[in-house]
Amino acid sequence: MDGDGSEPHLVVAAGGALETAFLPQRLFALRADHAVRVSVALSARALDFVTTTALRGVTGREVYVRNDQWAGAVPMHLALRRADLLLLAPATARILAACATGLVDDAPTRLFAFTPKERVVVAPALHPHLDRRIYAPHLER
Repeated sequence: MDGDGSEPHLVVAAGGALETAFLPQRLFALRADHAVRVSVALSARALDFVTTTALRGVTGREVYVRNDQWAGAVPMHLALRRADLLLLAPATARILAACATGLVDDAPTRLFAFTPKERVVVAPALHPHLDRRIYAPHLER
């Protein structure tokens, strides 16, 4: 999964938000402009907005969607935790709350739990009408 290590490896873990529909186009542009390997992890709700086929086509890699997926002899979440960067984007309110409270219930939250936090970037995607005070403690964590 990691190849020869010559290119940086980015893992994008997406929650179920409208922004997820744009993920294939954004990853295509990223890969066109930069020498980077990209892997993707999706929550079950993210599959309402994007297909694994589109993401496999853009990345050339299997999309991590189930906690029981393997990369050779290693569980997928352990293989992907070695990436240079984990980007949680879009990080929905559910993903933020789950990560902040230690709930591991899908591929993105499992990756967050197992990836060293110094290699994690979180890009929240909160609905504009959501009461952000509820999620302020989660954002701080």
